[in-house]
Amino acid sequence: MNMEHKLLLLGFALLLIGCSSLPKSNVMAEKESLTPSNQTGPVLLSNLEEGPNSSSFRAIKASFQARNPGYDLDFLRSTGEVAATDSERILFVQKGGGSAKVSTGDTSKISVGDIVFLHSDESMQTDSLIDYLSFTMPDVPPAKLPRFIRPDWDPHITDIPGGCATETGAYRRILLTWLGKVGPYLHHSI
Repeated sequence: MNMEHKLLLLGFALLLIGCSSLPKSNVMAEKESLTPSNQTGPVLLSNLEEGPNSSSFRAIKASFQARNPGYDLDFLRSTGEVAATDSERILFVQKGGGSAKVSTGDTSKISVGDIVFLHSDESMQTDSLIDYLSFTMPDVPPAKLPRFIRPDWDPHITDIPGGCATETGAYRRILLTWLGKVGPYLHHSI
């Protein structure tokens, strides 16, 4: 995983964790110096190369679960099959790529930066080993969302430069949004 992908993951994790707060008593003292002045909790960092059992990833997972009841976060490393569960999930592709087939028969190519929605009791197989961040949600995603969201191949998701940033690829695409004016794929769970 290159540094750009690690920073993207870190930024995403911080956004998810920073959207709510814990009482001061739950703050990890050794990370206190990393706490932004407008937040009540620490900035938690994790290198996914260390795996889902690293203490840093477990800390992020615990914080996410505590701040978002009914939700869960997992890291699926080098897997060719995502097993079915009894929960709704969003998979964010972190490393690798290939062809994916969901147990319902839906198929697509997938690569780093893509999102896959898996409903309860659905599994997915790929023709290569892929890393995912998996977010479990208590709510069923809206039916109008596509099964696979692929920003590099979707004409509905733009990456239009402007202002001071005029080069192509100047802005990260917004894959899921709360506001229709920002992007076409509305989702109010994550």
